Amino acid sequence: MPRTWEGVTVVDGSQNAADPQVNATAMFKPVEGYRIPGFQVLDPPVGINGEKALLRNMPPRLGEHTDEVLQRIG
Repeated sequence: MPRTWEGVTVVDGSQNAADPQVNATAMFKPVEGYRIPGFQVLDPPVGINGEKALLRNMPPRLGEHTDEVLQRIG
């Protein structure tokens, strides 16, 4: 259910995915070969020099970099 905060309507991901404008502009992009079948990411709404950003790396798994981060901060 949408909520309004400071005059802005806030919706959850499933509501975004069902929005006609979001679908018309293809804002959600599928990620091929990801470990979760059917996984999609939100396409950035802006570009730089006419180029859209690309998904270059997969998001880390939960806890995937925890040991490295803890080692760096001591």
